[in-house]
Amino acid sequence: MAADAATTGVTYTQQPNGGQLDVAPADGSFDGQVTDRSWIATFTNAAEPASVLVDGEAIPASGWTYDAAARTISVPVTSRPLTESTTVQFS
Repeated sequence: MAADAATTGVTYTQQPNGGQLDVAPADGSFDGQVTDRSWIATFTNAAEPASVLVDGEAIPASGWTYDAAARTISVPVTSRPLTESTTVQFS
């Protein structure tokens, strides 16, 4: 890793009844780097899920959206430290 830089590993795994997005902690640092981040996980070409979890905790249906016409799930992920991994699952 170059000095004064950071990267974040992101992996998606298709599962028989849904999918899982794994976001690794930031690797590296630089001046002015934020300490927390929030984002929206978007899954395309997906069926409407029966459940959505963030870090193993169930998210109520009011906490995510499904666009049936676009077949897209959007899951807002609240602010969390860059030093922690995050997993978003749907099924």
